Amino acid sequence: MKNNNSSSSIKNQPCNKKPTILLLLLSLLTTSLFLLRLSQNKIILITTITSDSDHHQRDRHDSCLGRYIYIHNLPSRFNTDILQDCESITRPKDKISICKYLDNFGFGPRIGDDGVSIDSKYSPSWYATNQFMLEVIFHEKMKMYECLTRNSSLASAFYIPYYAGLDFRRNLRRRSVAERDAAGKEMFEWLKKQPQWKGMSGKDHFLVTGRISRDFRRNPDNNSLWGTNLMLLPESQNISFLTIERSPTSHNEFAIPYPTYFHPTSTFEIRQWQDKIKLTSRTILFSFAGAQRRSRSQNGLVRTQVIEQCKSSSKTCRFLDCDVKANGCDDPMSLMKLFESSVFCLQPPGDSLTRRSVFDSILAGCIPVFFNQGSAYKQYVWHLPNNDGEYSVYIPVKELRIGGKSKIEEILQGIPNEKVIGMRENVIRLVPKIVYTKPNRYKPDKETLEDAFDVAVKGVIKRIEEERREIQDFMKLNNVKKLYGQFLEMLVEKVQDEHCHNLDITNLRSKLIAYMAWGNVWTIVEHLRIIYYPEIYNTLKESLNTEWPKLSDIRTSTPVLSTNGASCVTYAINIEKVILKKRSKEITYKIKNNQSKVDVLPVVRKKGRSNMSQVYLKLSLLGLLVVAVVTPSANAIRKFVVLGGKSDVPNVQTNMEVQELGRYCVEQFNLHEQSGKGNVASSIDRAVLNPLTFSRVVSAQQQVVAGLKYYLRIEVTQPDGTNRMFDSVVVVQPWLHSKTLLGFTPVATPIY
Repeated sequence: MKNNNSSSSIKNQPCNKKPTILLLLLSLLTTSLFLLRLSQNKIILITTITSDSDHHQRDRHDSCLGRYIYIHNLPSRFNTDILQDCESITRPKDKISICKYLDNFGFGPRIGDDGVSIDSKYSPSWYATNQFMLEVIFHEKMKMYECLTRNSSLASAFYIPYYAGLDFRRNLRRRSVAERDAAGKEMFEWLKKQPQWKGMSGKDHFLVTGRISRDFRRNPDNNSLWGTNLMLLPESQNISFLTIERSPTSHNEFAIPYPTYFHPTSTFEIRQWQDKIKLTSRTILFSFAGAQRRSRSQNGLVRTQVIEQCKSSSKTCRFLDCDVKANGCDDPMSLMKLFESSVFCLQPPGDSLTRRSVFDSILAGCIPVFFNQGSAYKQYVWHLPNNDGEYSVYIPVKELRIGGKSKIEEILQGIPNEKVIGMRENVIRLVPKIVYTKPNRYKPDKETLEDAFDVAVKGVIKRIEEERREIQDFMKLNNVKKLYGQFLEMLVEKVQDEHCHNLDITNLRSKLIAYMAWGNVWTIVEHLRIIYYPEIYNTLKESLNTEWPKLSDIRTSTPVLSTNGASCVTYAINIEKVILKKRSKEITYKIKNNQSKVDVLPVVRKKGRSNMSQVYLKLSLLGLLVVAVVTPSANAIRKFVVLGGKSDVPNVQTNMEVQELGRYCVEQFNLHEQSGKGNVASSIDRAVLNPLTFSRVVSAQQQVVAGLKYYLRIEVTQPDGTNRMFDSVVVVQPWLHSKTLLGFTPVATPIY
């Protein structure tokens, strides 16, 4: 009677009347349970998912969905206190105090407020903006961002308002690197205690710096060099950096424009300026404003050649020498008038690859001429178009020539006038995207253009969303691997008990996993789709036991070789193929009375559960499996490893998981030596002493098999103080929370 009542009560539940509700609940539950230790950073990732339907219930017309940003309320020592102590930021060679540049939201003093008259075509929105004030400007604009939220569950991104560039400048003269680095480390320690950080371990956070990337990448091997180590900290590898110049080797830095002198209040003001520079008379073919670089570096030599060629083309080129104070390079209006009178503006690298002058020239409608692709094309991918030749000219360094007729002049004169007009129009179209408007926005306008801030925010939110999807896909893939690992464990035990009594089961397992490389995604789908059900363990176990007696032909035809485990591996693989192939054939799909039914080999059906609920449950899980396997192969895996092949592990020195893996290898070697078992899968020469002390992992490669196989080059210290290099191979199986050391061999290099 109890069973009947139970069954009756279940049948009357809404889930049986509306299976779609069950599917929705299942998908939400499944997504919220995808928690996995991400092998790249050894951190727990908890992805917070908010249902779209919940959002729509709050506001069906919410234009901020997917755009909400949460601003961390950092302690004042990381931002406002730095501004209060602005005199400490000013350096002795600065001509005016940095404090003046902090006025007007970081835009600096308004041009014309000092009583000096300016051309009537310049509106009151022109300021003497310092090129390194971006972090202050961005913070002020972020305070006025239309989609701010204090509900962190709604946020698509989290902004860290740390003035890293100003802090760098304040501590520049400190000889102690510990003092220079202190604020960055303290800032991350504060962040890691916040619940918002723990959601994605910082991968949904971003920070804006007003200086080039190099200033935050001090070489760890030489602490006397320039800069801080902010971008080399372990936590920095997760967040996104928006900076005026990115490092060409970084995966999480994104360049955004330097601030210009123009900060309009409305779209009308932008359009008005664009119309003015379209009509400007340009009497100079090309110009360059800058100072000579005494350095013998490639950048210094390029600049020298550019200056020499401009001087030799005095009729067509104007050189504004910024080494001469009287020339007015510090006067924004003098620079703008030069650029507005020029058809082309030369932009050779200076102290670094990028220049603020690039954006000043675009603002003036002057076509930029680059000599290094890292000056713009590989930097400002969010703000500048992909079709580089439509708005700029690129002259490779090798084409520069000193003596005779100027090569630069020859190239620029050779561009047809029609193309020059088209290029200038394209440059002028870029103006809205490279200026930072006033923080009060320009809402009254019917037409609202995206400024540099808007483009940057959109870009970083898109980047974080891609990170979020890849994390979810990675977790799904590892969930499938876990299920496959359970099957392999049962198969190994069965083979070992039945066929390979004398073979170490650990060795059999490692060889079996190494053989079954995950090289063919469709093979994975074919194999795994038949075992992805709630009753997975019981179903697989039952299948293995059911099919085992029927495989006598394979079991008897495989010769037993006691000297090695090759036949045992072949034996296990053959059995696995037969079982999975048979299971695949026995899955049938039937359509009856407009209802789908899946018949699977014996699965224990619980009383009281309706057939339709089970059908939709299994179909939804089957669909989830296809997404879990196929999607990650195209997204998450392609950026890190090649299925079945080796790939380099990036940032080995700062990758804590790889370093800990190296330490594990050394510890395992010492344990084997102390136990008298000898070295793991290697022969040690007599020059190696033990116990060894781990120093560091020098380089690393990884390979996706049924797990992750790492190939490590490890530096160790021997008891006599000498150092030695070892090559190590270790397999990590996330689903079993296990690591297995396969090899630890000394490099054939003398002790040093």
